Amino acid sequence: MLKNNLILICLLGLFIFFITNCQMYTKEEVDDLINNLKEDYQKKPIAWGYITFDAIISSGSGNFSVTHSAAGVYTIDINGVNLSGYNYNVTIAICSIPPCYATWVVSASDLIIRSFDSSGSAVNANFSFTVSNN
Repeated sequence: MLKNNLILICLLGLFIFFITNCQMYTKEEVDDLINNLKEDYQKKPIAWGYITFDAIISSGSGNFSVTHSAAGVYTIDINGVNLSGYNYNVTIAICSIPPCYATWVVSASDLIIRSFDSSGSAVNANFSFTVSNN
């Protein structure tokens, strides 16, 4: 009998805990939560990778190829994605010494990355990139 009463008291305590700590949401609040989740999902990276100075894909999403046509010039072709237009965010991080910087443009649906040293001369560089929906 004592054991059953302790179980009942514990269950009642849990019930009171959930009643006082759970929050009820209106339909509009649930719709907003769902829309926020959809927006976050849509911003999921389309392609990402780490590329060495000689255009070797060290790691990445596996859905792109890289060519190295000249000093500091890398062309990334993402399989099945046409990057022309303004619907994408591109992030580039240069990972080389001495300090470098990079620019990027979209040409013929490919992503063209150019890397430069601090004096503005084209140099080969390790870099990472991410392309996601805008």
